[in-house]
Amino acid sequence: APPERCRVVLNGVDLNSFNYMDREACRRRLGLSSTSRILLSVGRLTQQKGHHDLISVMPQLSQRGETQLYIIGGVNREEDFSLVLRKMIADLKLDNVHIVDPVPHDELAFWYGAADLFCLATKTEGCPNVVLEALACGTPVVATNVGAIRELITDGENGIVVESNQMSDLGEIVGAALARKWDREQIAARMRARSWASCAEQLLQIYRTILEPAPCSHTDK
Repeated sequence: APPERCRVVLNGVDLNSFNYMDREACRRRLGLSSTSRILLSVGRLTQQKGHHDLISVMPQLSQRGETQLYIIGGVNREEDFSLVLRKMIADLKLDNVHIVDPVPHDELAFWYGAADLFCLATKTEGCPNVVLEALACGTPVVATNVGAIRELITDGENGIVVESNQMSDLGEIVGAALARKWDREQIAARMRARSWASCAEQLLQIYRTILEPAPCSHTDK
């Protein structure tokens, strides 16, 4: 189809389930440390999700203070990468990386709310729901530049986008994002325009435009 005839409506997010919450309250609910810097990654335990890239920079981040990484994701029957991840954790002697069993979807909001930073080192995506959910909870995001990531993240405002040629600097980028002071309430507020109702209205407007009769010209008559 000609590009000028294409319209893209990105995924929305359930703002009733994912919204700004007090970080300390979320940590108390989950039994997490109130003093640690917490990184969170959510996604299937497959190679393409890039959890191993995050694990590989944890020794570097640990030298700067107490930083914990929590990875929440189920095992894909076609590709169980969890054994590789657990071996990496053991080989690097990391006691600050935790693979968490899948949690109920409505509990994810508390994990987003508890985290200082959401990280997605994925190799391929469309419009990732986990990024939308994290942002709706006010959590800044560091993610690789794939799919619609650039349309969701504005560098320095609600996160940082990592280019493919920057992966060797991932530790530095995550460290800088952890050190930055983010306006979490403002990050969440920006997502109010991305509700599913807003997406539906965009679609309706496109259909109305397509179906609206074209004005008749004199020659048509």
